[in-house]
Amino acid sequence: MKIKLSILLISASFLFACSPSEDTASVQATAELSDANDVILVEPEEIGVQDSAPNNDLIPIPMSDSFENGRYFLTSQVTEDGIESIEYIRKGNESDAYGKMQIKCSNNEIRKHSTDNPETLKSLDLGDWYTPTPDWTDQDIVNFVCS
Repeated sequence: MKIKLSILLISASFLFACSPSEDTASVQATAELSDANDVILVEPEEIGVQDSAPNNDLIPIPMSDSFENGRYFLTSQVTEDGIESIEYIRKGNESDAYGKMQIKCSNNEIRKHSTDNPETLKSLDLGDWYTPTPDWTDQDIVNFVCS
């Protein structure tokens, strides 16, 4: 029985050590022994592990739409020559979206692009400048950044 337990624990540790990528949290399941010497795997969700995104770096962006409120978070902001360059994340039900936006606060103009892959934010073409539609999420982001 001890040999089976040892093999199971070693196999589980190899499985969990090889499975996470660099972009996910490095959380491993833990094994606990019950009174009958059975191995019980405890999944990360069962021990209260938080989402893999580093939430301490996320600044919530308030939205006027109650459905969108609590979904948008500012991840970076740089001001240069009167232009605010920001990156943000929208937490979705199925997946997250990542956005990059430049804002001219002085004349309420933006250009932006979004993607489902945060690595592509560096090379996105933001397109032409335009005025955001009132009462849409873009205008909420502009109001937050420019206030």
